[in-house]
Amino acid sequence: MLTGITCSDCGAALADDPPGAPRTPCPECGSTARTFHDAETAVVTMTGWIDWVHEHTSWERRPMLLAFSLVLSVASVFVGYVIAGWIGGVVGLAVTLAGYVLGLRAVTRVREIERGTTRPSD
Repeated sequence: MLTGITCSDCGAALADDPPGAPRTPCPECGSTARTFHDAETAVVTMTGWIDWVHEHTSWERRPMLLAFSLVLSVASVFVGYVIAGWIGGVVGLAVTLAGYVLGLRAVTRVREIERGTTRPSD
């Protein structure tokens, strides 16, 4: 976009010459040198959003269940000793396995995931 023409020597404002016509001299100084001024304007608008994920991992402990599992594991040794023989070994093994399974339930991994999107306000 053309915003103006001035004389290059004295800076006087000049009118544009018709296309194909010879350049007219400046009425102030007589120069035919010209400076053409133009300007551009633009407006840029940017919008966007952010996707986010919040993850929290913790271990949930059940102390009573853990204590009971420990008591069962220790008790299995005494049960096998008191009963004796192969029957005592089988019973001790069964009690130990029950204690192991309960021990796995005494500590649980908890994972919480929260997802969201933050959009610009209008």
